[in-house]
Amino acid sequence: MERIVLIGGGGHCAVVLDAVRAGESFQPVGFVDVAERADSDVLGLPFVGTEADLPRLAAEGATGFIVTVGSTGDASLRERLHGAAVEAGLEPVTVLHPSAVISDSARVGRGTFVAALAHVGPRSVVGEGAIVNTHASVDHDCDVAPFVHMAPGVVLSGGVTVGQCAHIGAAAVVSHGVSVGERAVVGTGAVVVRDVPAGAVVYGNPARERREV
Repeated sequence: MERIVLIGGGGHCAVVLDAVRAGESFQPVGFVDVAERADSDVLGLPFVGTEADLPRLAAEGATGFIVTVGSTGDASLRERLHGAAVEAGLEPVTVLHPSAVISDSARVGRGTFVAALAHVGPRSVVGEGAIVNTHASVDHDCDVAPFVHMAPGVVLSGGVTVGQCAHIGAAAVVSHGVSVGERAVVGTGAVVVRDVPAGAVVYGNPARERREV
């Protein structure tokens, strides 16, 4: 099994670790975080250093990584950590929970996490480093850019486009053919029926723009 490092030690790390342990592809050697940790494990997985230790971990035999930092609207930390791990010589790995359903015609990028009971439909593309969280659904012909975070229960109807580093909150619904711009934030439970500009924050039913990031 490939030896991997999990990058980030919060609640999302536990979710990803559950998926890793449910599969048979990866052996997690530990997790790193952006700073030293007083607590020493996540579900028994040890803390093995900060991001500065990534080159050392690669030299010691780790070959892969996945960023296990969640986001609440700003994916810049996840994006930066992904780049730091690649620079350290580690390769991004894709973690798919065994209960996730991925169409044979869908494409899922490196470093992406697809959680328990999630679905990625026919001809859809999910970019590098994205999160398709628990019970989220990406229907047919969607184009999801790198480092997008879809929180639990998100529904993307067919033909949806989501720009890089956008965040779509829990149980939000994006209607057929709608585009969500780069680094936009869609609030929890929002119903998106119109295109969302890059950098905008929208919420409500129907979703309306509230402020710029």
